[in-house]
Amino acid sequence: MAGKKEKRDEGAGPAPETTGHVIEQSLVEEMQTAYLDYAMSVIVGRALPDIRDGLKPVHRRILYSMWQTGLRAGAKFKKCATVVGDVLGKYHPHGDSAVYDSLVRMAQDFSLRYPLVKGQGNFGCFTKDVKVRLTDGRDVDFGTLIEEDRAGKTNETYTVNTHGCIAVAQIRNPRLTRKDAELVEVVLDNGERLRCTPDHRFMLRDGSYLEAEHLASGQSLMPLYTTFSEKTDRLNPEGCLLVLENKTGEWVPADQLADTFPLAHGVSRTSAGRVRHQKDVQTFNTDPDNIQRVARGGHWQMHAQQELNRNHKVVSVARLSEREDVYDLTIDGTHNFCLAAGVFVHNSIDGDSAAAYRYTEAKLEQVAEELLSDIEKETVDFSANFDGTHKEPNVLPAKLPNLLVNGTVGIAVGMASNIPPHNLSEVCDGILALIEHRDISADDLAEHIKGPDFPTGGIIYNVRDIKQAFSTGKGGVVVRAKTDIVENKKGDFHIIVSEIPYQVNKANLLMKIAQLVRDKKVEGIKDLRDESAKGDIRIVIELKKDAYPKKVLNRLYQTTQLQETFHYNMLALVDGIQPKILTLKMILEEFLKHRREVVRRRTEFDLARARERAHILEGLKIAILKIDQVIDTIKKSKDKDEARVNLIKKFKLSEIQSVAILEMRLQQLANLERLKVEQEHKEKMELIKELESILASEKKMLGVIAKEVRDLKDKHGDERRTQIIKTGIKEFSIEDVVPDTATVVMITRAGYIKRVPPDMFKTQKRGGKGVAGLTTKEEDAVEQVFSTTTHKELLFFTNRGRVFRLKAYDVPEASRVAKGQALVNFLQLAPGEGVTATYSVDDIGSAKYLLMVTNKGTVKKTEIAEFDNIRRSGLIAIKLKEGDNLEWVRPTTGTNEVILITSQGQAIRFSEKGARAMGRVASGVRGIRLKGQDQVVGMGVVAAGTKKAGLVELLVLMSHGYGKRTDFTEYKVQGRGGSGIKTANITKKTGAIVSAHVVEAKDPRDLFVVSSAGQVVRSPLSSVPSLGRATQGVRVMRFKKENDTVASVTLI
Repeated sequence: MAGKKEKRDEGAGPAPETTGHVIEQSLVEEMQTAYLDYAMSVIVGRALPDIRDGLKPVHRRILYSMWQTGLRAGAKFKKCATVVGDVLGKYHPHGDSAVYDSLVRMAQDFSLRYPLVKGQGNFGCFTKDVKVRLTDGRDVDFGTLIEEDRAGKTNETYTVNTHGCIAVAQIRNPRLTRKDAELVEVVLDNGERLRCTPDHRFMLRDGSYLEAEHLASGQSLMPLYTTFSEKTDRLNPEGCLLVLENKTGEWVPADQLADTFPLAHGVSRTSAGRVRHQKDVQTFNTDPDNIQRVARGGHWQMHAQQELNRNHKVVSVARLSEREDVYDLTIDGTHNFCLAAGVFVHNSIDGDSAAAYRYTEAKLEQVAEELLSDIEKETVDFSANFDGTHKEPNVLPAKLPNLLVNGTVGIAVGMASNIPPHNLSEVCDGILALIEHRDISADDLAEHIKGPDFPTGGIIYNVRDIKQAFSTGKGGVVVRAKTDIVENKKGDFHIIVSEIPYQVNKANLLMKIAQLVRDKKVEGIKDLRDESAKGDIRIVIELKKDAYPKKVLNRLYQTTQLQETFHYNMLALVDGIQPKILTLKMILEEFLKHRREVVRRRTEFDLARARERAHILEGLKIAILKIDQVIDTIKKSKDKDEARVNLIKKFKLSEIQSVAILEMRLQQLANLERLKVEQEHKEKMELIKELESILASEKKMLGVIAKEVRDLKDKHGDERRTQIIKTGIKEFSIEDVVPDTATVVMITRAGYIKRVPPDMFKTQKRGGKGVAGLTTKEEDAVEQVFSTTTHKELLFFTNRGRVFRLKAYDVPEASRVAKGQALVNFLQLAPGEGVTATYSVDDIGSAKYLLMVTNKGTVKKTEIAEFDNIRRSGLIAIKLKEGDNLEWVRPTTGTNEVILITSQGQAIRFSEKGARAMGRVASGVRGIRLKGQDQVVGMGVVAAGTKKAGLVELLVLMSHGYGKRTDFTEYKVQGRGGSGIKTANITKKTGAIVSAHVVEAKDPRDLFVVSSAGQVVRSPLSSVPSLGRATQGVRVMRFKKENDTVASVTLI
C-alpha cells in the first residue's frame, strides 16, 4: 500500500529507485468513469449523427476524403480500396469493414432516399456468350435467356441444394449487370473457356466457393455429369437422360429431379400420382413442364455405366486486356447454377453483401457536393486527426438538410436514433415556410412536409401518427407494401407487390411467405414468384381458385413484413456534443442556425478576399495613372527590394500593392487592360458593399439561405415516392375482405360440409336427371342443403339439442363434386353428435322467438335473445327426451301459425300461441300426436289468419321422387297436440314424405333436390303442380342409380 514502509533484510543492498507511485482508486468509481468515457466516445464519435449535416463521423470522413482526392461527380470512378485506404490512413483509425460498409450504404438507393455516393463494380458476372445448362436439354447464352425472360418464358437449370444434391431451380431475372467490365478467362480441362469478372465465384468439389482470379491450375470444380440409359424398362427407356448425384454417387433420372422441382421458395407443385412419366421421351426434355404423374406400375432399375471423361479441373486463369459488358441471373434459395461447361457457379442474390472493395468503384453523387461546397472558405471548424498529421472538418457546411432527407439509424450506449428519410422538395418547402414564419406550428409545418418518403416507396397510414412524431420527436407510423389484386384471362387472381416497406429485405420476405404457406398459417396461395428486374420490384403471388384475394392479402399484412411500423426517435447531436430528442421544427431551426453560421463565415471569407483584391486593384490603378513615374522609380532602384520600398514611399502604397505592381506584366499597360482593371475594381467595390449588407442584415442573410434552398429544390427535388393515406389502417374483419355473395351449403349424413356458388347448378325442367352435386361414400348421403350469403351467421342445431354459431364464409368453398370437410373441424361436436338443423341468424329479422321442433313431435318456443352469446363449445338449445332429436328451428313473431308434417302423410296446423315461451334448457310441449313409427319430417310457419286461397301452399316431396303442392287453406287450424289430417296419399310407389315446405303460390325460387347418392336436380318451383291434399303427387326427380332416394330438399 502507498505510504507504508516495507521492511527489508539487512545486507540486501540499497533500495531500488522508483519511477512513479500507485494511486488508490475505488473499483466502482473507476468503472463508472471508464464506462462514461466509453459511452460518450460512442455517442459523440460513432453512433449518433450531427444535427447540422446529418452525418456520423465515419460518413463525414468518407465524403471529405473523396472530396479532397478529387472524386467529384464529374470525375472518373476510383477503386473503393483507394477510398477506404485514404480514410483509414488519414481520418478513421478503425477497421476497414466499418469504412467500406458505410461507403456501400451511402451508395444504396434502397437505403438512402438521395444516395451520396455513386458506386459501380464487378459483382461476379459472365460475358454474354457464356451458356447456361437448362433442364430442357438446351445450352443457352445469357443474351437468349434475357430475350426469353422478356417474352414470358420460364427456364430451369440444375443447382446444388443445401444437402449437396443436384436439384432443379428456376432461373430468375437474367440481366445486364455492368458495362465495360474487367475480365479474366478461366480455361477448363474439357476445353471450355469462360470469360467472367475476376470476383465471380466458382463452386469447388467440396461445395465451397472461390473467386475466379484465385483459382489455381489443377483445382477441381463441382461438376454436372450426365449420360443416357442404355437399356429400357417401364420407366427408363433407352436414351433416358441420367444425372450423377455427386454426394451419393448414384445416377438419377433427370425427370425425377424435374418432378421434385420446388416452385419458388418452397411452394410445391401438386402431384397427380406416385410415379413419374416423361411425356416427350424422344427429345430428352426434362423440363418440369414435360413431366406428368401416372399411377404406380412398378419400380425402375438403372443399367448405365459411369463414363466420366471429364474431370472439370482448372487448367489456367488469365487476366484479359479487353473489357466487355457482363451478365448474371438469380437462383433463389441455393444461389448457384450450372453452366454448359458442366460446372456450378454462384449467382447474384438479394441480400448479398457488396463485393470486396478491390472490385468496386465509387465517386461522389452531385447531391453530396451540396454537403461539401464552400468547405474551403473556412465555413466550418477543423480539428487535428488522430495522429496530428492532417486536419478534418468537425461538421460539413451542408446546404443539403441531410438529416431529414436521408434519415439515419444509430444505436449508441443507452440511446438510439431512428429518423426516416423525407422528400427533399417538401423539406425545402418546410425550411422556406420557417424562414417566412418563425413561429410556425408543427401542424402547419406538416402541411409542407407530409411525412416520411422512403426510397422503396410503400404506403403510410394515419396522418395523425405522423404529426405526433413531428411534434414530439417520437412515435410510430405504419407502412404497407404497395399491392394490387389482378385477374388474368383464365379468371385466376394474383396479388402483385410492386413496392415494399423501408428496410425490408425482399429475399427474406419471400422466404417468410413461403414458410407460412408450408406451415399452413396462410392458406389460398398456389405459387410465389419474384419477377423483379433491376430497379423494379414485382412479386407475384398466385392464388387458388377458392381463395379470397383480400382475405389472403390481409393475412399476409398480419404475418409478414408487407406491413411494418417505423418508429421515430429523432435523436441527434446538438452543437456536436449534446444528444437530444428533437421535434421537426427544432431540427429545421438547428439547420437554419447552422446555415446562418456557414453563410456568415463564407460571407466574411468572401469579403476579406474581395477587400484584398480591391486593395491590390487600387494600387494597380495608381500605377497605371502614374505609369511613367512608376517606371522611372523602378529603373532608378538597384534591385527589387529597393524598388518595392521606393514605391511605398513615393506613392504611399502598401506592401501588397507594391509587390503587385512589380509583378504586373507590361501587357497590362494596354488601354483595354487598363479598362479591365477599372471595371474589376468597380465590381469588387459593389461586391464588398453587398457582402457587408448581408452581414449587417439578418433579413438579407435569410434571403441568401432561402435562395440556396430554392436552388437546391430546383436542382435535386423530385416527386414523392411513398403514398400517404390520411386515415389509419382499418382493422379488417373477414367481412371486409370476403364478398357477400349468395352461396349454397351442403351437409351430409356422415357430417361433411361444404358450400358452392348457386349458379354452379343449371336450371332444368321438372323430371330432369340433374348433375352430380357431391361426391360421397357409398354409405354417406346428403341430408341438408340450404341457401344463404357468405357474411351471414349460421346457427347449427345438433341432434342432441345443442346450438353452435359459425360464419358462412368459415365453411370452405369447394367444387360441385367435392366431398367437403368434416363438421368436427368447425364445431366442437361430441362423438355421435351430428348437425340436424341450420339457420341463418340474419334472416330472423324482426322475429321474437325461435320455434324448435323434434322428430317426435315436440315443440318449444324460446326468445331469440337467449341465443345472443353462444360460446365456442356450444349451448343447450332444448332438453331432449331419450330417443328424440331436434330437427327444425324457425323464427316466429309469437302470433304465427305452425304446421307440422309427418312421414306417413299427416299434418297439423295450430297457432303458436298454444305453445308458451320457455327457457333455453326446457323440454317443450307436444306439437302433434304420432302413431306407431311415424315421425315429423317437415314444419312451416305462416302468418296468422292465412285463409285466402291461391296465396300460400304446402310443398311435399316423397322419397321415391314424387312431389306436389297443396293450397294452405285445405289445412284447418286445430289445437296443438292432435293427430292432424291427411296431407298426401302415401303408397309404395311414392314412398314416405321426406321433406315439406310452406311456399308462396307464385314463388319464383327453384327447387333444389339432392339424392342420397349425391345426384342433384334443380327445377322451377312452378313446375311442380298444385294438387289436392289427399293426392300422391307427380314425379319430380328421376334417379340415375337404382334404389336411390331423395335425401334433402331446399329452395333457391
